[in-house]
Amino acid sequence: MSWYKRQQKSDTDVNTGHYLDIESGASLKLAGTAVTATAAQLNALTSVASISKTIAVADMTDNAGTATGYIDFDASALPAKSFVLGWKCVTSAGFAGDTSAVVQVGIAGTLDLYSATTTGSVFTAITVGSVCKTTGVVYQTAAATPRVTITGTADFTSVKSNAAGACIVTIYYIPVA
Repeated sequence: MSWYKRQQKSDTDVNTGHYLDIESGASLKLAGTAVTATAAQLNALTSVASISKTIAVADMTDNAGTATGYIDFDASALPAKSFVLGWKCVTSAGFAGDTSAVVQVGIAGTLDLYSATTTGSVFTAITVGSVCKTTGVVYQTAAATPRVTITGTADFTSVKSNAAGACIVTIYYIPVA
């Protein structure tokens, strides 16, 4: 038994024993973002996995003369053939020493790859997060080394020399079997 509605937007439940049939030419959106994976790709998905990095400001690399500092996850921490969904940053001690501090997550060369939002403040103890930029998810064909970048207003040296700042960044992804 299939269920569908024609050209109407509504809140809909699909009951046990029924299914949602999306006909050819139609589209599926999650939170306004089109799902472009094929049925075969979706069927191959397992469950959501995560990797985390505990960060202290003292462990970060200061991009001397710039407003940014960064730290990398372990090499190839993000496995190949995975859909990266987004991340969260739980800040237990704010990255003070400047007038602001914001976080983004990506890789070397594309610092915001996993960050649709690059304005999440970590200046005080708070939890922020983001989905991936552009499409909401990123398909990672090869293993990757994620990079967490924190940007202050002036020189990151002022953030690092303040010696405050600690957080845990967790990246969520779906490995493809």
